[in-house]
Amino acid sequence: MHGSETTTSSLSNIVHLTTGVTSQDSQDYIGTSKGNTSGKGCILSIPLVNHDFDRCRIISIQYLSNTTLPIISVVDELLITTDDDSIVYTDTGNNALGELTIDEFNELIGY
Repeated sequence: MHGSETTTSSLSNIVHLTTGVTSQDSQDYIGTSKGNTSGKGCILSIPLVNHDFDRCRIISIQYLSNTTLPIISVVDELLITTDDDSIVYTDTGNNALGELTIDEFNELIGY
């Protein structure tokens, strides 16, 4: 099989997974205590403008605190078919194929 890997797309906006209500005003926003889980996940929806790609790698960047390096995980690798108009993926935080170092991730982003 021949092919190449493109650089990683731009990162999405940060998704807050907290036990608090994230639609509240920032003055009322309450995070989740370190070590506790929120029990929340997120659903990614990515429209496919063209079918130049046949795979999609989902990467998660998790910050446990403001003073430590993030945990960068490869959450999943999906096959894309020509019948797909979009990619819809539900991430519950329970799956990871492996972790990337900061250097490995920086090599993927290409900037």
